[in-house]
Amino acid sequence: MRTYVAAILADIHVGSMFALWPRGFPDSRGGSYFLNAGQQYLEGIWAEGLKVCPPLDLLLFNGDVIDGEQYHQRKRYLVDPNIECQTDAAEVLLKPWVDKLKPTGALYWTKGTKYHENGGSAWVSTLARRLGAVPDKLGDFTRFWLNLDIDGVKMDMAHRQSFFMRYRSTPLERELDFDITQGELKEGVADLVIRSHVHKFHVVADELRQAVSTPGWQLQTEFAVQSVSPNRIGPRRLGFVLLYITPHKKERGLLPIRIEPVTFPHPRLEVEHASIGKTSGGNAANP
Repeated sequence: MRTYVAAILADIHVGSMFALWPRGFPDSRGGSYFLNAGQQYLEGIWAEGLKVCPPLDLLLFNGDVIDGEQYHQRKRYLVDPNIECQTDAAEVLLKPWVDKLKPTGALYWTKGTKYHENGGSAWVSTLARRLGAVPDKLGDFTRFWLNLDIDGVKMDMAHRQSFFMRYRSTPLERELDFDITQGELKEGVADLVIRSHVHKFHVVADELRQAVSTPGWQLQTEFAVQSVSPNRIGPRRLGFVLLYITPHKKERGLLPIRIEPVTFPHPRLEVEHASIGKTSGGNAANP
């Protein structure tokens, strides 16, 4: 009874000052960049994730690998706005994960959002080719939507999903329902629907069908702090997801996929302790 091991990584956002950047990697002008405190923390948990990740039969990158040009924020929070530089840095970071693949393993890659990747979609596709991703029938190394069959176990993977701040199971439940309507077009409904984009790990199940939302690798951004309310959309955990796929279980009427998150805590947010009654640069009231 063979079990295939897969890993899903998404929302890495290389290029963002709130995300990973390879230590010592130069910017597009040949300058040096020193990792900030948050990036140093990410560097540590990235290495820990690689350490605990087993040899893989399947590696899935599910979009927003780079942060893009960030035109809404006028490129303010980017290590480097140059898309070629971002994808080169991403290659350095992702190559050790590709090396986790067994000799018979395969890498599949889906596209991210238009905001983060559209301006660099050709660069990301080239990156996927350089790292050995399996191309589609038209020769593109990244896909908007991946429907994958592993010895009869079917997976449906795409980057985007809806975002509900409170009822977090609802988007995944909807994805399972929508999958039923598309079943005839893709040789049956999926045993697992995979979505990303919201940077949060969550799982729902409908009898023998499951849906998973993957965590990301980006710290809380300025956008997350200023969007509606600072405490609503920041991630609490960072990391990736492992899948253990056993096709024989499906034949016996059992769940064929075991989902195992590998996550790490987001760094604690700063808490300021009031300096009431203390002398502080002449601002405190005189006694």
